[in-house]
Amino acid sequence: MAQNWNTLLNYIKRKVGAPLNLLELTDDDIYEIIKEDVIPALSQYIGRPLWLRLSSSNLATVTNAENQSTYTIPVPTDTILVDVLEVYYSSASTSWGAYGNVVGVLDPRDIAMMNEFADMMSYLSVAQAYHFMYPNTISFAEQLQDDVILECKAVHSDLSTIPGDIYYDIFRDWCLAEIKEDVLAMRSKYEGISAPFGEIRLNWQKLEQDVMTLRQKVEAKLDAMPTEHLITFV
Repeated sequence: MAQNWNTLLNYIKRKVGAPLNLLELTDDDIYEIIKEDVIPALSQYIGRPLWLRLSSSNLATVTNAENQSTYTIPVPTDTILVDVLEVYYSSASTSWGAYGNVVGVLDPRDIAMMNEFADMMSYLSVAQAYHFMYPNTISFAEQLQDDVILECKAVHSDLSTIPGDIYYDIFRDWCLAEIKEDVLAMRSKYEGISAPFGEIRLNWQKLEQDVMTLRQKVEAKLDAMPTEHLITFV
C-alpha cells in the first residue's frame, strides 16, 4: 500500500466512521493538522536522513572570540533540521592517501595492517566536540582544517520518506489520535444535537477514551525504540 495523503485520509475516515458519522474537519483541515503537528513531532524521533558537506566557506561571521569556530550549515531550501547526529572527518581516511593507486596490488595482510594503523591514529587523535544550534548553526571546539560530512536528521517533507514500519505501526495511529482529539474538543461542548428526527447523541466520552488508548499505544512504541546516540566513556 502506498504511503500518500489519499490512503492516509481514507484510513482516518474509516476509523472515525465517516461518512456515516459526521466529521467536523475537512480534508484540508486534516492535512494541516498532520503537517503542522504530527510530522514535526514524529521527526524528533525518526527524522529524514540527510548528509551535508561543511567546508571553511561556511564559517559564520565572527563577532567575538567564542564563535570563531561556528559554521552555518548549508541547509537545502524547504528543509528543516532537527539535529546533527554525527560528523565525519576526512582525516579518518588520510592513511589511504599514499596507497590509493596501489590498493589493488597490495597484499591483504598489508591492507589489514593499514586498517589497524588507521584505527590507532583515530584513537590517539583529539576528539573534536561539536554543538548544533537550531536552525542551521554548528559550533566546534576548533576551526575545521578540512571539509567534513554532517549526518543530519531533518523534518520529513513527504509521507514517502517515513520508514514503512514506523508509518504503519506508529504514524497512522498518531495521526488518528490527533484528529480524534481535535474532533473531541469540538464535540465535548455538547451532549447532543437536536434534529427534526430526534436527538443525536454525540457520545464524546467514547471518543475521549479512544484518544487516550491511541496515545498510550503510540507512546509505548516510541519508548521501545532504540536510542540514536549511545554514549560511552573510555
